[in-house]
Amino acid sequence: MAKTSNSEIAIIAEAHALAGSLETFKLKLPNGLDAPKVNAHVAVAQASVDKVDDLRKQLEKAIVDKQTHIKALQNDAKNIRTGVKAVFGDDSAEYKMVGGTRLSERKKPTTKG
Repeated sequence: MAKTSNSEIAIIAEAHALAGSLETFKLKLPNGLDAPKVNAHVAVAQASVDKVDDLRKQLEKAIVDKQTHIKALQNDAKNIRTGVKAVFGDDSAEYKMVGGTRLSERKKPTTKG
């Protein structure tokens, strides 16, 4: 999964620096553009970025867990078929019941000639 983009981090850092400039120089800008408002937006944006990063980490862990469990189920199924084949034989009805192909039902190889 992709991490937070550098451009998002750069925008947050730039906004934080601009808010500092507004405070330092006591600039008065129209439309309520002041340091507290910009700092509030910076805090909300940073919190959103952090939340997305945390959710991505949770998703990655969930994907790995799912893949691990699916692989375990595949191994269980294979081992069950192998066990049934060993106990009942590869041409038994039991082997077919667990998903195996009976020896007598397999396609015979053709010879070229």
